[in-house]
Amino acid sequence: MDPHHFDELAEGYDEARPLHAGCFAAALDRLAAIVPPEQHPELIEPGIGTGRVAIPLAARGYRVTGVDTSAGMLAVLERRLDELESAGEARPAVTAVRADATALPFADASFDVAVAVNLFYCVRPWKAAADELLRVVRRGGAIVIMHTGAGRSVPAVDARYRELAAELCSTISAEGAESDEQVAEYLASRGCDVRWERGDWTWTGCVSLERALDGLRERRWGFTLQTPDDVHARILGRLEGELSASSGDLGEEIEVEDELYFALATVG
Repeated sequence: MDPHHFDELAEGYDEARPLHAGCFAAALDRLAAIVPPEQHPELIEPGIGTGRVAIPLAARGYRVTGVDTSAGMLAVLERRLDELESAGEARPAVTAVRADATALPFADASFDVAVAVNLFYCVRPWKAAADELLRVVRRGGAIVIMHTGAGRSVPAVDARYRELAAELCSTISAEGAESDEQVAEYLASRGCDVRWERGDWTWTGCVSLERALDGLRERRWGFTLQTPDDVHARILGRLEGELSASSGDLGEEIEVEDELYFALATVG
């Protein structure tokens, strides 16, 4: 996926993908209990973005090294770290470099843990990215594939976008991996012992139809990037008309069942 696209989305990225604070904290606590930072301090996060995951990981004692191809995302991360320090807090142990997840600029076995959030959906050669994590994580270390929720989207609206794209001869295919399960299966095939952690990290969110449409208009979800501009505009026109006719109020909030989970693959 073009890193310049993420440059454009950097400022509003966290707002479009809010984390459920309680579930997120509980999941990171579970991770820290399974892979204690006192014993496994060196952590890499490919696709670190704005640091919304990295900073809380650092607060739990990990030394986080992040990688991202987007200069805009890394700029937001650096600003956040500066703001925390300016507010009198200790600067989180987070550093980041601009690099590609399929060609990490680190020696073999440099890290104890890797955490990837939404990474593999965005990388077309996703197996190459997985292979790089297998290379840089030490034997006995862990690769964590984490899902933090759907953000401010409505799955039914996204599905209708895809249907309309197909009607207009612009079929949308997976940009990278199709699911976290697919990535976990690949890691298992490479000799990792995989366990799933789901806990009770579920919640019901509310997203207005207008906000869901805004996310599509702004191409905040990767699947929208596959439609040409003219097709994208036609889809949005049709979609807005359908939603207005069915609901009568685009400000209507839709309940969305959501979940946070992670797969932990121990490197053999």
